[in-house]
Amino acid sequence: MERASQNNGEGRYSVGRRRRPSGRSRRRERNYPNSNENNPGTSGTSPCRILDLPDDVIYIIFQYLGPDSLCRLSQVCQRFRQLSSEDSVWLPFEKERSLLRSSNSRCILSLKERYRVSLNWESGRRHEAWLLRHNFRLLPWIQKDQNNTLWVSRGSRILKFDVKDNGRLRESAGGPLYGLNSDVTRFVVNNGIVVSGCRGGGVSTWEASSGVQLMHCYNAHSSETQCVDVADDVIVSGSKDNTMKVLSMFPEDKQRVRQSFNIGDRIWSLSVSPNKSTVAVGTACYNNPAICLLDIHSGQLLGHLGDEHKRGSGVLDLKFESPNILLTCGHDTYLRMWDMRTHTCVSSWEDPFDSTLYCLQTDGQCSMLTGTARHGLVRLWDKRQQNHVQIYYSGGQHSPVYSLAGSSQHLYVALDMGLYFVDFSIH
Repeated sequence: MERASQNNGEGRYSVGRRRRPSGRSRRRERNYPNSNENNPGTSGTSPCRILDLPDDVIYIIFQYLGPDSLCRLSQVCQRFRQLSSEDSVWLPFEKERSLLRSSNSRCILSLKERYRVSLNWESGRRHEAWLLRHNFRLLPWIQKDQNNTLWVSRGSRILKFDVKDNGRLRESAGGPLYGLNSDVTRFVVNNGIVVSGCRGGGVSTWEASSGVQLMHCYNAHSSETQCVDVADDVIVSGSKDNTMKVLSMFPEDKQRVRQSFNIGDRIWSLSVSPNKSTVAVGTACYNNPAICLLDIHSGQLLGHLGDEHKRGSGVLDLKFESPNILLTCGHDTYLRMWDMRTHTCVSSWEDPFDSTLYCLQTDGQCSMLTGTARHGLVRLWDKRQQNHVQIYYSGGQHSPVYSLAGSSQHLYVALDMGLYFVDFSIH
């Protein structure tokens, strides 16, 4: 039976049974007495947007996303663009890609940009151009020093260029370097000094900043000086006359040749260890093993490497990554890594086209470059992946790669007809 309710104060009566609120409603009204007033149209709780979260929480969310998703998020808003570009977000993906890193570049790349450039390296997306052309065929040598300067041999001169941020070259003050009576073979730039050998058997030094010639030894070797290196105040040189010599760097020193060693085989390459105690000599591998190790101060033979090399498979280039790690390459078509503590080969990478490896470059971390004798072909190797090889053709030129230098974005390739440039920073 229905009964009329009391007067509601407006002179009207409501008909019907009044229902008491449930226990859940009473608790909600007690806990949130003004919820509907502050947030009309809601159920009592305010919505939470992702942009209201602190940065630390957003970083945790980003850890579950891949590179593609992070790039899409960077297009949402300015805050997401900033947070998704932090190095801490891209650190887990750094080890997934092969990239030649450089410590002497003025342009320091973020990990996100480094990842993008590495995709260009692996896919071969690049821009190519000639930076320098020769009128006749040469055997050039190049080196990029700690001051971001590129040195290029051209006949009997050594040219000096400043490297711009975009990788292009600008002629630098203090160059080119003159004073050699024949073509440059190989040179090295170290601690502000340029040391070069020449085909006439001489060795010369210059001050890198001014280009002033400091010393020239005309009769250092009876045959062409094939390779040189520097250790403190002495120069180490190797020649096709089977000798390695230690020369004084000071022109006033009356005893110019301090030591001379008969290796017993033609010398193609040599390198002094970072601790200046050992010199590794790469030979033609006809009468001796491919690599000889000598004490630079006493001349004592420390051992041989490459006993398994075939006869004539000489070592054309070698470099120390550290006092304990040596990299070599040559006619045997292998890039090898040697442990100097045990005198053993710990890793090797074979060129799949069975091509001679003329030169090598390393960033001291995971990536290595080799220049081959096969039509201007350059390979990028990753120490973490034994069979992972990337291939780049330098303009399709029918020339071996005699020397190369590179950074994370740019690659310089020395061919017989000029200097070739490869840019991997394009978008």
